[in-house]
Amino acid sequence: MTRKAVVLGSLAVAVVAVAGTSYVLARYGVVFARSSAMQPSIGNGSMVVVDRFAYRGAGPRRGDVIAFSGVIMFMPLMIERVAAVPGDRFAVRGGTSYVNGRRIDDRRFSRAGYTLSIHDDDIWLNGKSIGQGDAPRVGANDGNASDTVPPGCYVVLGDDRDHSIDSHVFGFFLS
Repeated sequence: MTRKAVVLGSLAVAVVAVAGTSYVLARYGVVFARSSAMQPSIGNGSMVVVDRFAYRGAGPRRGDVIAFSGVIMFMPLMIERVAAVPGDRFAVRGGTSYVNGRRIDDRRFSRAGYTLSIHDDDIWLNGKSIGQGDAPRVGANDGNASDTVPPGCYVVLGDDRDHSIDSHVFGFFLS
């Protein structure tokens, strides 16, 4: 399975069930959500259809739900929502998420019990660097601000913000 994929709706489930061809089975995979990180959008134990080739030649967009592995050793496949893409300014203050200075009002998200910001090409949680270390360093002359999501990096968060192992724990998701 590739490292990233987009979660599809019930139409894809119907396509897999009806078509049943090796092409469809090779392109789509079925995974089970093994945590409550995406509640209420995706419940613990829910079956999710994943398109393994959704991002050929392009990265995920803000708001996409992605499935990926390899961020934390021995962790199963993770399912999270893309909260910020390269070049975005992102923060969580007072329990609310902000992208490029705009408040994100979405009832699917729980209010986070932490403060999160991006400084010096790193994610800072409650005023302390999480010390990511492997995020690409933005050079002083490349025109990117050190308070934005670096190129090739994404902020991914569960909809249940406090109960999700996501960017507030492991840092940027590297594409």
